[in-house]
Amino acid sequence: MNNYCTTNERFINPYNFVSINEKVRREKVEYGSLSGTIVCELETLSPLFTPNTTRNHFFSDKFAFANSYDFFSYEDLQAVDNPREHFARPIIPGSSIRGVIRSAYEAALNGCMSTCDDENTLYRRTPVPRDSYGIIEKDATTGERVLYKASKWKWPISDRRGHKTGDELRGGVYLRGEDFPDRNKPKKHDAIMKYELDSKGNKIEIARFDEEGENNREWTNFVEVWRLYQQRGGAIKGVNQNKNHKGYASYFDAKAIPVYYTRLDNTSFYYLSPAAITKEVFSRTLKELLKSQGEHNPCEHLSDICPACALFGMTGEDSLASRLMFCDGTPNISGGLDTTKDWSDWYDKLRALPILASPKVSATEFYLEDVDGAAYFNYDYIVNYYEYFDKNNKTAKEAVRTPLENPKLRGRKFYWHRKSILEDKTQAFGNQRTEVRPVKKGKSFTFKIAFDRLTKDELQTLLWVLTFGEHNLTHAHKFGFGKPYGYGSARVTCTEVSIVTLDENLTLKKETQCSYVPVKPEDTTALREYLKLTDYSKASDDVKYPKGSRNSGRGGSGKIIEPSTYAWFGINKEILLGGFNPTFNQVLPNPLDENIALWGYARGSGEVENNRAKIKPAPVPETQSAVPHIKKEEPTSNEVKRSIISKVEKVQEATPYGQYKAAEFKNWLTPYNKSPKIMKKLEEFVSDYERAQAEGDNRYKDIAQFYEKAKGKLQNG
Repeated sequence: MNNYCTTNERFINPYNFVSINEKVRREKVEYGSLSGTIVCELETLSPLFTPNTTRNHFFSDKFAFANSYDFFSYEDLQAVDNPREHFARPIIPGSSIRGVIRSAYEAALNGCMSTCDDENTLYRRTPVPRDSYGIIEKDATTGERVLYKASKWKWPISDRRGHKTGDELRGGVYLRGEDFPDRNKPKKHDAIMKYELDSKGNKIEIARFDEEGENNREWTNFVEVWRLYQQRGGAIKGVNQNKNHKGYASYFDAKAIPVYYTRLDNTSFYYLSPAAITKEVFSRTLKELLKSQGEHNPCEHLSDICPACALFGMTGEDSLASRLMFCDGTPNISGGLDTTKDWSDWYDKLRALPILASPKVSATEFYLEDVDGAAYFNYDYIVNYYEYFDKNNKTAKEAVRTPLENPKLRGRKFYWHRKSILEDKTQAFGNQRTEVRPVKKGKSFTFKIAFDRLTKDELQTLLWVLTFGEHNLTHAHKFGFGKPYGYGSARVTCTEVSIVTLDENLTLKKETQCSYVPVKPEDTTALREYLKLTDYSKASDDVKYPKGSRNSGRGGSGKIIEPSTYAWFGINKEILLGGFNPTFNQVLPNPLDENIALWGYARGSGEVENNRAKIKPAPVPETQSAVPHIKKEEPTSNEVKRSIISKVEKVQEATPYGQYKAAEFKNWLTPYNKSPKIMKKLEEFVSDYERAQAEGDNRYKDIAQFYEKAKGKLQNG
């Protein structure tokens, strides 16, 4: 259909999620009597990298790479003259170790998501152009924002002059669009929105929005859409990441604000935007989703605290100091103290990290749990497509958007282990990549954890989280940068647990205890998911981001165009029905699924694997559309075909009202146009309109102004 097919290459997406469907258990902090230290050994199973940021371009200048870092050390690298021959003593910061172990503790014991910024806006770029137009004014009496129905007219960019959004032009309201200079498809027009009027010449009101209060979500989302286009501080741009965006300057200064909008089917919720193809800010927030899904919002109150925050501390309305202190990891040297001055053998070769991006929570096919049977879904609604026969007996599809009542986040993000490092083979510009010098695999570091007032259960659970207990030889943590590409796998082993007590002379006494052993937390689905994700013995080189290619052969410059993850996500939404009818062909598998692989995409014809987006051969609900819909039956003979046609005709005859568009009357009501076909259309409209009026149905209120004109033309012949 769209000239794409799936390839034979397997991709295990580098990250997956530990579910958060169990409610967080919160209670008051319980202090124990155990204080002391844990000595741990950390063995690198793959190259590991944490940056020394005292010098951002250590090995190469800014034209070669965005950044060029050496491994972390206590040295200030500013004065180093020979970077490639300089090998400082490598150090793993205690803060880095602490962050990894806290995340592991939260996952294993179903703690809150302490590092989650639950105030973040949830949004996604919608591929479906908005085809409804309006103008928003402020009601001086109520203070509400009122959306009026409008039609859209084109205004040539060549005639922009000094006009700005909100200016009155040609009987409408001007909307100055953004600039997207493209040699192949240059932008040619801005828009003018003109009020549509009812039969009495009044503006047609669509909806009202509060700017403040409980019912202001539509308006605040509209403002947030606009904010996402703004440049942030000089060269730092908004999420649109396009230097040509001006952020729709002075947009909200206009008294009459021209907008594009769409309404969620069967609801009164409107999505507003200054552009037709735009970002869609959702009505739900991350905070609301976390609260409804086991109350996984970060802890805030001392009287109500999860096991992880009770141990590691928290900030919020209340604050709690941590009962754990993580010391830096220092190299293990045979024979004792690491007094060596030559650390060159500890370092791997210089490597370029493939492009690393921030988390894309807008990718709902990965960050939300799959919605069974839905062709497409996001944080607000699902989309299904229904096949039917139109009035010309042709197969057509209609999209129906239904509110998603209980969206579920996938959970806590963790990275799979890889057998080997995924080398950077792209031709990306230097300003998109980072050059690093990691520590080699097979190197050993020692770090200590000082603990204070732990209970026995807390101490033994912490030992299990550190070492994976009985799974110590097969499982590993991930530290530092480059986790998606195989960096940072490391095994932790506890070599000594010491308890500090006061003797009868009030003197500190240190005792090495062997009675405290790792104890596995309660077995849950989340814990099983976590154990599978951290199983180093099952590491695979299939772990890599999925790739797709929209091209075959070479690009305009003659270079071979490499497949990309960006292209994979685009093709994945359009491979079934096209770009304006988004469907998810593949979604992220559950980590416990037997088959956790995804398939790549390429240009060409062929099979489409893993199709989970179903097209439903069923009628659209009557509330969704006035068009008669017939369930499609596969024709196997002429007799079956005639039967289907007969069904369509009967339904069409039984339909009490026809469908009419205002644009059609421009042709129908032209005085000299009196063809039998046109006159029959007008006759049908007058009959349908009068029947609707008699039955109290107002479905023709938007085109009521054409009734008298149509009736007059029929009477005058």
